[in-house]
Amino acid sequence: MLNPPVFPNPNIILYGPPGTGKTRHTLELAYAILTGQEAPSYEAAQQLFQQELGRRLDFVAFHQSFTYEDFVQGFRPTVINGQMVFEKSEGVFYRIAERARQEWEACQGLDAEEFPQADAEFINTLPFLQPDSQSSLVPFEVVFQELIAPLASAGGTVILPMKTKGYGFPILGIDSKYLTFRRGMEGHENKVQIAVLRALYEGTRKIIPSGPQIYHVYIVERLLELAQAHKEFSTSATIAAAADAPDAVVAPAPAPDDNTSASGTPLNYVLIIDEINRANIARVFGELITLLEKDKRLGGANPLPVTLPSGEEGFTVPANLYLIGTMNTADRSLALLDIALRRRFEFRPLYPRYNLFAGMADNRGTVLQKLNAEITRQKSRDFQIGHAYFLDAKETLQSIFDGKVIPLLYEYFLNDEAKLQSLLQTAGVSVYLDANVGLRYGTGASVS
Repeated sequence: MLNPPVFPNPNIILYGPPGTGKTRHTLELAYAILTGQEAPSYEAAQQLFQQELGRRLDFVAFHQSFTYEDFVQGFRPTVINGQMVFEKSEGVFYRIAERARQEWEACQGLDAEEFPQADAEFINTLPFLQPDSQSSLVPFEVVFQELIAPLASAGGTVILPMKTKGYGFPILGIDSKYLTFRRGMEGHENKVQIAVLRALYEGTRKIIPSGPQIYHVYIVERLLELAQAHKEFSTSATIAAAADAPDAVVAPAPAPDDNTSASGTPLNYVLIIDEINRANIARVFGELITLLEKDKRLGGANPLPVTLPSGEEGFTVPANLYLIGTMNTADRSLALLDIALRRRFEFRPLYPRYNLFAGMADNRGTVLQKLNAEITRQKSRDFQIGHAYFLDAKETLQSIFDGKVIPLLYEYFLNDEAKLQSLLQTAGVSVYLDANVGLRYGTGASVS
């Protein structure tokens, strides 16, 4: 039995020439990180990628115009009621980091100072309703609207008391999917899906009594108290009218994302960054360069929170978030990478493999190996041609060279046709010069 894969560095860059399988390897590597097992096949890795995309896995391609605002957080102009305003925009890294952080914190215990013993003894006492009693519930939309109603007024606050005298925590706000609260009066901000609160309130989901989920108990308990007050003092007509009120802010919610590990061990998350060296990565990452270090992450030896440009405090990168980057060495040299970023990533090389062509009649593996030897001699190993260009047995060498390899070599050698022709001929590749299109594979004898 194979040992489970080990990843001592949560930041990995796969680098090499084009066509060496970097994208394929990112999916297989992501599979291993997410499942703890080697991918049994590339098809299995593709299937998991599709299943987890937008949940425990995200994908982004860097380009020259990619910015910190695209990646982390910023403010973008928008028009509301004919007025130009700036709204906070959350980037792909921020979103997956928040999901991973919620997972991490949900699996961690709370210290005595944050969560006293009297509250710890309370966590299993909330009388969750059974499915057969759901019909007697006041609709979730009604009680949730009442819970957050004070937030609609200027300076309005919602503070939920805890069992220990003097302890409590505030609800800070909501959006279309999440309710935001603070862990204690001075603690970190946390989010919980409104769909999760609905499921807990309706009794269709059980709670794991650890981490921030303990706060979910108090939120749901307050919802049940509001429901009880309705049943005691309101008529069914009043309830129905409230449920149909046009200003209700909670629409029927989709099923909650159930990504939390039942074992108490946080699940891993993966962000794949394709062509990581095509952007100004020092500018894109900003202060996150420091937070990416293993010991500076949430769960590391020296966790380091930062304040984001929006003013949000306490942002951290959790230990269960992995970054996988790909880098085409023919596009930009490794030497141009920011030194601060280089020392925070593990670099794994991917170069052409010649043991993949067994059984192919045209001896293309040997052809490719000779060609790459000459490219390396004249230029460098970072400009080799990857094996992926030659793996389709249905394609002939002529179609591969004419459609893929020769155009790429024109770029490598800056359209120096004489030099390129000499290189190919030295490598044993027959080419001829077509006056209309340039170098072509073969002898040209059949061309009229």
